[in-house]
Amino acid sequence: MFARADDVRGATARAGVAAIAPRVPSGAWLDVGCSTGAFLQAVVERGIDAEGLDLSAVAVDAARARGLKATQSAVDDFA
Repeated sequence: MFARADDVRGATARAGVAAIAPRVPSGAWLDVGCSTGAFLQAVVERGIDAEGLDLSAVAVDAARARGLKATQSAVDDFA
């Protein structure tokens, strides 16, 4: 069921990025809790350098399979 909702997550992510990107200073973004990368993908599609971070190795593998930069780590351990 989670995988089948990918289109919905992508549309939601693109709408969110469109709403906040104009209000954020330029520079790289870090998506903490990136899951499979829907929001991260939407950010990258806008030409913004971004990296994702998630605790789940399965989710990070899925994000990487999309060609995204993602790291499996807790925020406290991320450097």
